[in-house]
Amino acid sequence: MQNNMNGILNVKLADKTARCFVDTGCVQKTQNLSAYHNHSYAEVHVVVKGEIVYYIEKTEYRATAGSALYIPAGIYHCTVSASPDAWRSAFLIDLESGDARFQNFTSELAGEFFESFEKAFETKNFAVISSFISLICVRLLEDVCEHAEAITDYAYAINDFFGKFYNLDITISDLAEYLGLSEKQTTRLVKKHTDKTFVENLLDARMRTADYLCQNTDMPMAQIAKYVGYNSYGGFFKAREKYNSLKEPTK
Repeated sequence: MQNNMNGILNVKLADKTARCFVDTGCVQKTQNLSAYHNHSYAEVHVVVKGEIVYYIEKTEYRATAGSALYIPAGIYHCTVSASPDAWRSAFLIDLESGDARFQNFTSELAGEFFESFEKAFETKNFAVISSFISLICVRLLEDVCEHAEAITDYAYAINDFFGKFYNLDITISDLAEYLGLSEKQTTRLVKKHTDKTFVENLLDARMRTADYLCQNTDMPMAQIAKYVGYNSYGGFFKAREKYNSLKEPTK
């Protein structure tokens, strides 16, 4: 896996402090289209160059240079297209708002933000982007910045891992590498913070996404099965039966 957790910032927003996560996947010059997913933290995208098209729930957003997009925690979204020259920066932050937000900044500000992001990864000093993150969030979310709350670091990272990679053939060793821990430590932390095993978390992420796609798209079940990570509909069906049995109350 390539996206290790790299930086955790405490960002000042008005009279509150919000925790912000940055990782190597958050600065991209080559856009990769993403599967439907969600995060336990809110996500903010800043487009530096070109145009990127997102779907958030059932709404399409076209973001161009200088614009910023706020995606609330827990909301399904994906990147569906990007112009060949598209650049963007992104980060995750513990702010809560029920609505997606969109706002235009200047392309100059977006460019400075992107350059600061790159410098932060080069120097491993992520504090240099704190002021940019604070400015963007306050402008995007003036009415919700007072609701910043902190959650457990590993709880966030574990949940976000499954949200990002549920459709891939992932194992506990991939999560251990993502967290920078041993497999034994990772196994213990997964159980501690989710009350589920690694396999149960992966199954849960896949089936919740399958439910969402079934209810909100016209995709046939065979296509949904492949989309969420199963090579055959038979494998998806068996996983579905296991998922339903785990949800049944113990007698």
